Parts: sequence; C-alpha cells; structure tokens
Amino acid sequence: MCFAIHHPNGTIISHDEYLQIKQSAEILITRISQLIIADPCTDSSTRAQTKTFIKDHFKEAFNKAILKLEAEHKLLHLCLAHWKADKVLGQGFMRQKDAEARSTAKNHAHATHVPMSNPTGT
Repeated sequence: MCFAIHHPNGTIISHDEYLQIKQSAEILITRISQLIIADPCTDSSTRAQTKTFIKDHFKEAFNKAILKLEAEHKLLHLCLAHWKADKVLGQGFMRQKDAEARSTAKNHAHATHVPMSNPTGT
C-alpha cells in the first residue's frame, strides 16, 4: 500500500510516513475492536473482525475512522471514494486478525503439548 500513496507532486511516500499512517490506523482499529467487544449484540462467534463485518455492523464507526485517518494524514485524502484510507484500515484489520490467529494457535499448541518421556529411561 505504501506504493499507492503519493505526495501531491507524484512522489511516493517514505517508509517512515507509511509507518505513521499505519500506526494511526492501528489506533483507530483498536477503538473499533473495543466497540465490537463491548457490543452485547455480537458474541464471540460473530465477532469476526473483517472489514466487511465491521462495515456492515459498525458502519458509522468505520466511516468516522476513515474520516479521522484522512484528517490526520492528508495524503490519504488525495483519492476518490476514500479508497486509500479504506484499504489502510482493511489491511490493519487483516493484520490484527492474523496476529490473533497466531496467538490462538500458539496458545493451543502450548496447551496441548505433551512432554516426551525421558529417552534415557531414568
């Protein structure tokens, strides 16, 4: 995504600029995730935090996040239909979901780990 974001003169943003945008998106994603957790209408089985789920069930919060991200990073505003901010947030939700899946798998593997018997027999 960092190659899709350009300055008004057409130059691609730096890696540091992209990291700042990503960090802002992560903060907004955390806020939306907290709304989902606090919502009594979404149980753990329906809390699939994909962009589609969030846009369907938390549309207002998602739209506010897009506008806030664009306000903080004017370069994201230089496109039609908010697609850059939408894409940055969507990628952030995917990273969060992947991190949660890795954490769950790691915890599951740790919980089901059976130590090997002593190979020396002592």
